[in-house]
Amino acid sequence: MTGIRICGTGSYLPDHVVENEAFTRIVETSDEWIRTRTGISRRHIAEQDTCWSMGVKAAQRAIEAAGVRPEEIDLILFTTVTADYLSPSMSCIVQGEIGAVHASCIDIACACAGYVYALDMARRYLACGDIHTVLIVSSEMLSRATDFSDRSTCVLFGDGAGACVVQAEDVLFATDLGADGTGAHFMFAARKSRLRDSLRRKTRSAGFRRRTGPSIWMEKRFTSSQPPPCPIHSAAAATRRGLGCPTWTGWSPTRQTFGSSRPR
Repeated sequence: MTGIRICGTGSYLPDHVVENEAFTRIVETSDEWIRTRTGISRRHIAEQDTCWSMGVKAAQRAIEAAGVRPEEIDLILFTTVTADYLSPSMSCIVQGEIGAVHASCIDIACACAGYVYALDMARRYLACGDIHTVLIVSSEMLSRATDFSDRSTCVLFGDGAGACVVQAEDVLFATDLGADGTGAHFMFAARKSRLRDSLRRKTRSAGFRRRTGPSIWMEKRFTSSQPPPCPIHSAAAATRRGLGCPTWTGWSPTRQTFGSSRPR
């Protein structure tokens, strides 16, 4: 019986906090409307952070809590749907930043279920015997893909990262994973270019959109040559002021350089 033990956890949240009340200045909503339907009162929005840098900070805290050295990590699983790059992978960037020189790296794009899938994958790798320590990192910058003019969805999303270190242990571990691909058209994030598939034809709208009934439609604008600016910071100045965000000059992959956080 091979299960797993979570040896240590870590998390990171951006400093900038947006309260529900801020949304009343940009869309027709209220704190009461948001709380009663979602239970959300505040969310964190990244300003200078990137998806990978938030993941690095969470990973470093998890490693410290677990009492392991980066060189002891055999595998890094990084879950995200808002990666900063098509390549390199987020897991490889984390590996280089924390100095996990012996780790192999895998990125997982399973949206909300990403961490659950990663935990199951970690257990299966650990059961083989040649992997002893796995680092799981989940980091999202969903503010990049949010339409802040749509009141039904813009209040739902924020940015942040979490991580954990897991090792094998002789305890009970069970999972029951599944999916329903027939509902793919109810919620999706589409790339901007070459969108000729049936999911794209069904929506004809951009951003997080709600249509009749429970269906939610999402589209993430993204090109391989230019990562998208965070909408909450690149929208009209009035929107930024309404949410209390400072003026933001645009997203650039050089805002944070690889190697900036690795301990020397």
